[in-house]
Amino acid sequence: MQKRLGRQTVALERPPVILSHAAVGGKQEGDGPLADYFDHLCGDSFFGEKTWEKAESAMQKQALSSALEKASLSPEELQSMEAAKASGMEAPGLLTDEEIGDLLVRGKLLVQWYKDIEEYATTALLNGKPIPGWKLVAGRSDRAFTDQDAALKAIMEAGYDEAVIYERKPLTLAQLEKLMGKKPFEEAVGGYVIKPPGKPKLAEASDKREAYNPAAADFSGVSSDA
Repeated sequence: MQKRLGRQTVALERPPVILSHAAVGGKQEGDGPLADYFDHLCGDSFFGEKTWEKAESAMQKQALSSALEKASLSPEELQSMEAAKASGMEAPGLLTDEEIGDLLVRGKLLVQWYKDIEEYATTALLNGKPIPGWKLVAGRSDRAFTDQDAALKAIMEAGYDEAVIYERKPLTLAQLEKLMGKKPFEEAVGGYVIKPPGKPKLAEASDKREAYNPAAADFSGVSSDA
């Protein structure tokens, strides 16, 4: 709700935010003292059109195109933002903290719903059923040897030493503990084992886990006698 500060002044709960701007002018603006302040100048005051109305439309389109470019936005992204605004979806910076908290709860259901839609659409397309506006494409994949042993042998025969093409690295902590057994492992190297806090992750206030402490995370792994 907006708050009135005076007879003609109000403070908006969600102030407008200017992402970018652009100035477009014609021949007269280009000949004037402020020419350097325009993003785009056209030597034809009609912008290649035959009427002032069409010229003004062309000028507005150029201004919008320049403003979008400066904001690193595409026309499609602008349409998405407008659609989101029309449906009540606002940018996080324009929402109150209370609204953020409420949307985090409801958003989880939307995320799962969207995943279900993606899964349905993928299955439908795999089965030959068209989904208007969508298609399946090959995802990213990594190259692999058809026969790794044979490939590595061929590399060594090409003059590369075995020590160069093989990487020597120890087993993981969990693998070493499994190898030794928990008690022997603890007795041998327990003093070298730490468990730092995991990365911060959003959770509802009712979650039984303790709240993340950035300061404690910064000092995790630092011994008391350091």
